[in-house]
Amino acid sequence: DFITSFVVGNDIIPRMRGENIEMLRYEFLEILARVKVSKIAAFRDSRYPCRNKDLEVRNKRILHARNAIPDTEYYQKLVSFR
Repeated sequence: DFITSFVVGNDIIPRMRGENIEMLRYEFLEILARVKVSKIAAFRDSRYPCRNKDLEVRNKRILHARNAIPDTEYYQKLVSFR
């Protein structure tokens, strides 16, 4: 999955459609449901640069796979939200 934006001229805010912003919001909320470690530990870990080849290993360490998200109350609300 990729997010692509186009910036025209001196735009400070890239041009994005409402659907893209909604998708970005849902994906962010889904990431919160996928986190295996505490949110602060995930935040601290993400602050350090990571080479592309190490990114998959880091993600496996801190995130559940998309097809293995725990069935929590938060995730149920997220599914009904979408």
